[in-house]
Amino acid sequence: MYPLREKKMNAKQIVSLISAVGLLTGLLYSQDLVELAKKEKERRAKAKDKKTVVITNADLKKKQVQPGIVVRRPAPVPEEEEATVTRSGSLRVTVNAQAAESGEAAKSPEKPPALTIPELEEKWRQANNAVGAATLKLNSLWQLYYSGGGMTPIERIQAEIGLTHLHLQELHKEADRLRKELDAAKSAEKK
Repeated sequence: MYPLREKKMNAKQIVSLISAVGLLTGLLYSQDLVELAKKEKERRAKAKDKKTVVITNADLKKKQVQPGIVVRRPAPVPEEEEATVTRSGSLRVTVNAQAAESGEAAKSPEKPPALTIPELEEKWRQANNAVGAATLKLNSLWQLYYSGGGMTPIERIQAEIGLTHLHLQELHKEADRLRKELDAAKSAEKK
């Protein structure tokens, strides 16, 4: 029998083996690129038929936004409710059951008692948190819009951006109003 010998590959053989693998990979990759180019061309041809809508700030100002859900109930008496802002930025109103049962709030049609400075500071902090949450939501919607929308249609994202922008403006107004009340209360306390 012949003794086993190890055969060493020389540099020429190694280079030719690597170049053969590279050549085959290049041929397979170029076929994929041709297929991708055809698919992209078809997608662009289909996209030309679609009508695109550009919404400007002027369009948003003209459009009156209607709420998605309308709840019909009598307006609560101001002394009976407590408003808090949730993490999502929505306003949650809770009714004080004791004041509603006693009927004291309904008997006195005077203006509600002024809030204390710590209460005003807390409401202002909550309003600022709501502004931050709405800003974050708006930024994520813009990011989704510029990335192509993924599975969500662009028109739906544009509409959501418009609604969120309007909601953010309302939250800014509320935060400014609370800040003015807080400043007025602090200046009145100093006197």
